[in-house]
Amino acid sequence: MALNENKRIQDFPASVSGPMQHPLHLSASDIMVDSATPAKRKRGKSLSRRTGQDGHIEKSGRWYVVRYWKDIAGQEKRQHVRERICPISGPGSLSRSERKRKAKEIIQSSGVDTAEHFTTVVKPNPTGVLFRDQAEVWLQNSQNRKRNPIGNSYAVTIQGALDKWILPVIGDVPLGSVDNLTVKPLIDKMSAAGLSARTISKYVEFVQQTVASLKGVNGEPVHKRVWDAETMDLPVVEHSKQKRPSLKADPISELIRGSSCQEQALYVLLAATGMRISEALALETKHFINNGRTIMVEQQVEKDTPRIVLHLKTNAAKREIDLHPDIAEYLRKYITGRTGLLFSHSKWDALSSQQTGRPLAHSQTHKNGAGAERHGLACIQAIPQNMVAWTTLSGGHQ
Repeated sequence: MALNENKRIQDFPASVSGPMQHPLHLSASDIMVDSATPAKRKRGKSLSRRTGQDGHIEKSGRWYVVRYWKDIAGQEKRQHVRERICPISGPGSLSRSERKRKAKEIIQSSGVDTAEHFTTVVKPNPTGVLFRDQAEVWLQNSQNRKRNPIGNSYAVTIQGALDKWILPVIGDVPLGSVDNLTVKPLIDKMSAAGLSARTISKYVEFVQQTVASLKGVNGEPVHKRVWDAETMDLPVVEHSKQKRPSLKADPISELIRGSSCQEQALYVLLAATGMRISEALALETKHFINNGRTIMVEQQVEKDTPRIVLHLKTNAAKREIDLHPDIAEYLRKYITGRTGLLFSHSKWDALSSQQTGRPLAHSQTHKNGAGAERHGLACIQAIPQNMVAWTTLSGGHQ
């Protein structure tokens, strides 16, 4: 028995010494685990890894052309484009060294390797471009563009909406992050403040136009959005419930009887025609045709500045207005002996809407409430044309 035990002991490997371990238990030194190899992530485009292109010169028909890579807005892959260098033979042909030099000039002039092109096309929304920055650019471009520029008065309205409502909420948000969910808190804030559904919708349009105003080199918006009213919880505009403050016949008649000269003529004109105050202040004697029976509306006075511009609020605003015979006769007497503007100061400057709106607002505040005061003379235009038959000094407004 002792011999067999000794034999079994001698059969163990020589490397085992000391107390015998359990055959299923492995010490930490015996465990070797290979380090996990992470999946190789695709690196994004980087200008620092680009050393510049020399291009590839080749023949194409009767021309030498240079082919090079160009980033395209909205596309992950670059496009292989080509430009002509020179004819292969004949007039205008170049030597090999000249072709290489001109090819490099073509690539450089295209700007494909510049930081400006990379920032604009490849990564057009760096963290430094905030909504407030693009809003300023959009508003300036809207005033300076050749196609349908907005007027100064409308620009003032937009700037006021931006400063009071929009920028405090999303002004510091990166432009590329402005979407339906970003705009929803802004809508909630305006709704809680009591703004009308139409006003909220208009201010949201300003946000949408700002986001769409950043264009790539191909002229298309960089940040394309599918705006969803349901996601934003945008209030529904019910036109039947929109506020249309207007003055009634008796206050207008009282106003006309209590005024004189050009102020009285202005009130009569507004009540009888429904013209906008900015249109009426820009009227000249030449705009009365058909023996004074018809008014041509072609221009207006800008808000806050006594300057006449040759565009109106809308395309439909350019029109001809037929006057009631009594109104035409009254205005004809007022126009007699006058030239140029109908309503002016001693310096012959156009009256501003603020100057003319003040007496009306003051006289009608007690009878018509804050709505009439806020709208000033412009509230007269809200009276339907068919309800304004004629206005005279004695009979008033009917």
